[in-house]
Amino acid sequence: MKSLARPREVGALRPLPHSEPAGVGRLFQSWLTLTAALALCLAAGAVAVLAADAPDAKGIPLLVSQGADGEIAGWRSFHEKAGTKTAEVWRLQSDGVLVCAGLPRGYLYTEKDYGDFELKVEWRYPRGATKSNGGVLVRMTGEHCIWPKCLELQLNMGQAGDFWGLRGYALSGPAERMKTMEHKVFGTCRNLKRLSDLEKPAGEWNLHEVLVEGGTVTQKLNGQLVNRATGCETAAGKILITSEGQEIHYRNVHLIPR
Repeated sequence: MKSLARPREVGALRPLPHSEPAGVGRLFQSWLTLTAALALCLAAGAVAVLAADAPDAKGIPLLVSQGADGEIAGWRSFHEKAGTKTAEVWRLQSDGVLVCAGLPRGYLYTEKDYGDFELKVEWRYPRGATKSNGGVLVRMTGEHCIWPKCLELQLNMGQAGDFWGLRGYALSGPAERMKTMEHKVFGTCRNLKRLSDLEKPAGEWNLHEVLVEGGTVTQKLNGQLVNRATGCETAAGKILITSEGQEIHYRNVHLIPR
């Protein structure tokens, strides 16, 4: 039988030739590059927005940045002298140290309210300072004023670790260290004296660790228990750091909500 001739193989189909307008490929590539860059920028912006609320190993950092307008991210300011700008009193340096000029009197306060939490803050007075005052105030409620209703963790020289309940803020402790007084401006004030003197000399950093949990608030200063108050009011409120007439520095302020 005569063999049949093998059919001629048909080559792979080729796309029909077409013409491409000049520059379209380059424009498309540029569009892809721009889209990718925009996506990266948006992602970076989202990270920046979340940074202030993102906890690290020490908790949520509360001193993150100071804007061109002088405002510190996550905080607002109150001043005894109306019209004072935040940056006139508070300056966050590139090394993370917040320098408070001391005047006019007032405070920074958190935008958010906090009830139970752990707070760590380092503070110092400049070398050579004398008779300087400062404080960290927690569970602040009510109207802004000098000084509002709150529980104060005293930073005054020679008094660091004392508690003060201002404008009727309730707290209690051992009778031998507790006193209550009436003030013509601040109303009923309650003071619980520290257990011992643990603050460092001016120019050296102090580490203040605070546990605010229900009706009990505990202070540690430079690694040692310095005071504990019970029967504290538990309503959530602002956290404040004060400007009380003299220069004071703060750094490494971290918070762990509970």
